[in-house]
Amino acid sequence: MHSNPFTDDELRRRVAATRAEMESRELDLVMLSAPEQVFYLTGLDHWGYFAPHLLLVPREGDLTLVTRQMEHVAIHNQVRNATFIGHLDSETAVDIVARHLTGKTADKTVGLEMGSAGLSYAMGEALQQRVDVARWVDVTGML
Repeated sequence: MHSNPFTDDELRRRVAATRAEMESRELDLVMLSAPEQVFYLTGLDHWGYFAPHLLLVPREGDLTLVTRQMEHVAIHNQVRNATFIGHLDSETAVDIVARHLTGKTADKTVGLEMGSAGLSYAMGEALQQRVDVARWVDVTGML
C-alpha cells in the first residue's frame, strides 16, 4: 500500500501538464530539485529532503528520482510514478545522474532549477560540467 495523497489520475495530469510546458519551451528533459516540485509530481513527503533530490522528467518516458539509497523504504511506500535510483553516502546524486545520462543527452536541451533551495551552487555547477547536453536552460519557477 502506498501512502501518497494523490490519485494516479492526478499524478498523470500533473506530469502531462509539466510535459506540455516542457514542449512549449522546447525542453527534452528537466531536472527538478525543489522539494515542493518533487512532492507535486510524485507525492513524496518525508524528512529526507535535507539531502539532495533530483527528479528527472523527460518529455517522454519514465520519471527517475535520484536521492540517497537509505530513503528506499519511504520512496517505495509513497512514490509509484517514478523509477528510484539511490546513491550511497560515499557518492553524490550528481555521480548517479551523470552515469545515468551518459550518452543520452548530448543533443538535448535540459532544464535545471537553478534557483531551487534543493540545488546548491556547487551541485548545479557539477551537473553542468559532468552531464553532456546541447544546451542548459534555467527552469526555476516553471511549475
